[in-house]
Amino acid sequence: MCTGSAIRIKQSFFIENIPAEIRRDSQINTVFFSASFCDFCGQNKMATNKKYTWHKIADSISEIQFSANGLAMVDVNHKTICVARHKDQLFACTHKCPHAGGNMADGYMDALGNIVCPVHRYKFSLQNGRNISGEGYFLKTFPIEIRNEGVFAGFPENNLFGWLK
Repeated sequence: MCTGSAIRIKQSFFIENIPAEIRRDSQINTVFFSASFCDFCGQNKMATNKKYTWHKIADSISEIQFSANGLAMVDVNHKTICVARHKDQLFACTHKCPHAGGNMADGYMDALGNIVCPVHRYKFSLQNGRNISGEGYFLKTFPIEIRNEGVFAGFPENNLFGWLK
C-alpha cells in the first residue's frame, strides 16, 4: 500500500468522445475530467474506496494456461479477462483494447511489465490501466489475490447509489 501523500490531478478527455447532441459549444476542443493519482506509485486514489466482488479464476497459478508471452484469457463471472504474469506477479485487465478492440492476450508484455496491444502497439500499465504510450486511453484493470483457496479476481460492485454512503 502506498503511503505517498503527493496527489496530482490528471486531466484529459477529448470532445470527440462526447456525442454531438450533448455538445453545446462547438468552439470547445477539450472537456476535462479529473482523477487523482499518487506521484509516488501512480495509484488512482479515487479508486481506493471501491468494493469488490471476488471470483475464483483458478485453484492455483499453475492451472492458468499462460502462453509464451505471459498472457492468458480466462472466463470468469460471465466475462472474459486477460491475466498477465510478470516477475512473479499477476495482473488482470479487460481482454479487449479500449482503442481498437484487439485481444490483449495476443499482445505481449514489455520489459517494464506493460501490456502491449497486438493491433497498434499501444502500451498500458497493468498497475493502473494508464496508456503509457501517450494516446490517452485507459485499460480497465482488476485486482488479483492469491489465497489458500486459489487465485481470485476482484470486480467492482455495481452500486449506482454507492456514492451516497
